[in-house]
Amino acid sequence: MRKKKRRKGKKIAVLLIVAVIILLAAGVLFLTMSQVNQLNDETAKIVRMDIDEDVIDEEIYTNGSYAEIEQTIKDYMSDYIENLKTVRTLFQDQEFSDLLSVENIEADGPEFKNSAEYLSEKRRTADEAFQKLEEMAGEEMIMAAIEKKGLSSYFEQLYRKLALENLRVNFMYSAEELKTAKESVEAMIASREEAVTFLSEHQSNWKLEDGKLKFDSDDLLSQYNDLAAAISQQ
Repeated sequence: MRKKKRRKGKKIAVLLIVAVIILLAAGVLFLTMSQVNQLNDETAKIVRMDIDEDVIDEEIYTNGSYAEIEQTIKDYMSDYIENLKTVRTLFQDQEFSDLLSVENIEADGPEFKNSAEYLSEKRRTADEAFQKLEEMAGEEMIMAAIEKKGLSSYFEQLYRKLALENLRVNFMYSAEELKTAKESVEAMIASREEAVTFLSEHQSNWKLEDGKLKFDSDDLLSQYNDLAAAISQQ
């Protein structure tokens, strides 16, 4: 009888241990899925962003190594968006719109040194921003951001799925899209550089009269009008 009771007691103890292990495993699995789901939610919020209106939520909602992933993604995408905004707002200042206005021609002509320096600075800013965007959209730089954290391969693969397979595809601009945008920006700058260079090189052949630009030959007037028309069509 005593042996039977002992065996029964051992079985109960084993069952209790198994039950505890199952509960612990279920708890770990639940916490893991909860953290992963939170990371998916935070990534989805970035994908849905209107960068002109929204900002990245800087609060960190996960813990441990998951928090390292969340922080890395948010820091990386904040930097990416800042460079993207630099490009998108490049021509929103009034000075760019007024380069060929009567007021600017009076103020900066006939040599247009200030206008040339301004356009040169615009080109430099655009080149730097586009280069950074191109680099940041590359797999090497995206993965380098998490590799320096020293996380396990599981977390690096999780980050890869979120950053490369989601954000890179659904939010970041592709190399081809950036190339097209860069060419458009360069064309806008170049057309204005060409116009102010034309006025500077032919400064003895034009004058402002009654608020209008007048050339001493129809040929020069036609050339300038072509330059101005190209700008207005951009």
